[in-house]
Amino acid sequence: MAGEYKAPCGCKIHVAQWTAKRKVVSQKSCALHKNAAELLAAAKGVWKLLEDGVLVRQTNQDHEPDWAIKQIPTVRTLAALEQAIAEAGKQP
Repeated sequence: MAGEYKAPCGCKIHVAQWTAKRKVVSQKSCALHKNAAELLAAAKGVWKLLEDGVLVRQTNQDHEPDWAIKQIPTVRTLAALEQAIAEAGKQP
């Protein structure tokens, strides 16, 4: 069936050509969109805890020769969090 599907939230960004597959994806996207403000606030809260030194990394393995390599996944995750917060701030 051809036509348009509008997400239950009424959000314009979720209007798409209707197919069974698209409908499911739109509904999932809609659920995330409804919680976007709460997710952003939580991410900013975690980032502030990191900046304030409340959340710190474990240092008991810093003496190991490959300690820096082991930190790469953590650093990538933190960089992604910082970028996501910055990108969300650019949204209207």
